[in-house]
Amino acid sequence: MPTVAEVVAQTLKEYETEKFFCFMGGDHELWYALEDVGIEIINCRSEGGAVYMADGYGRVSGKPGFVYGQRGPGVANVAGAMADPVWAGSPLISFTSSIAMSSRDRFEYQELNGIDLHKGVTTWNKEVSVPERAAAMLRAAIRVATGPAPRPVHLEIEANMYAMDAGKEVPYREENHGVVNSRRVPPATGVMEQIIDRLLKAKKPIILAGKGVVISDAWEALTKFADALSIPVVTSLGGKGAISEDHDLAVGTCGRNSRRVANDTIRACDTVLVIGTRMGGLVTHRWELPFQEKALFQIDSNSDMLGHNYQTDISVLADARAALEDGIKVISRKKLKRGRTPWAKSIKKSV
Repeated sequence: MPTVAEVVAQTLKEYETEKFFCFMGGDHELWYALEDVGIEIINCRSEGGAVYMADGYGRVSGKPGFVYGQRGPGVANVAGAMADPVWAGSPLISFTSSIAMSSRDRFEYQELNGIDLHKGVTTWNKEVSVPERAAAMLRAAIRVATGPAPRPVHLEIEANMYAMDAGKEVPYREENHGVVNSRRVPPATGVMEQIIDRLLKAKKPIILAGKGVVISDAWEALTKFADALSIPVVTSLGGKGAISEDHDLAVGTCGRNSRRVANDTIRACDTVLVIGTRMGGLVTHRWELPFQEKALFQIDSNSDMLGHNYQTDISVLADARAALEDGIKVISRKKLKRGRTPWAKSIKKSV
């Protein structure tokens, strides 16, 4: 029978994992198993550095970025470096070991509670309870980290468990899982048509594009949607790149650390389509921008974000690209392509 370390390595291989980032410590069975299946171990100079490298790998590739922390201070160092991946919605997986059950609560060397350390920097934070569940729990971690709303997760395995018999489960990859955007949530039927009708009736509509548009690879769909309806686009800082900065509808970033014209545009508009932003303190200038005075439509793949900071007229639980592409179909069917409106022209002069 394969060991837990072997099943872990084989499962990672099934998901086409190429690299595993770490500041190498104990748990030698894991390193041997990873090497045996051809996964490159990137031995970094610190756990914090390993987190940043795994974070970057995950954002660029769309695959989970795996980072290892050895039981005790290694786990603490990993958790302490995970703030930026949390804010960015990165598909980072903190994969750590823990003190053996037989040594817990006996003042063993370097004993720390890794689950508690990760509570503030993950929303999925689990440990493998028995060897036979190792592969299933690893698949679950990958499923959550690369889900419709990607985010960092934590999976802990007891140090002694790596050498244990993992049972009869054959490692496999779940179909349509394991890469960001592999599971796009479509909008409800007809909802994008409702939003488009409202946008066309508005005198001064804008689109606020956030990080979710970038994560969703929705920049082409956003540009096509905005261009067809002649709607100016402002972005959050995380949403920079959602539309080309030299496009005539691009206004720039809003909120704090922003362009004045973008904030002025929000103050002057009457309708806002919000896509893929949490409407937090940064993008709203500490909630001082008057979004509550506007007709507000919000699209997000995370239901927790919908209507959280501002009351919405229409909330859409959907992937940004899926929603925009559905809107483009409505535009095409109704032949809604229009020239630049007086509102769009006036904003262009201010940029």
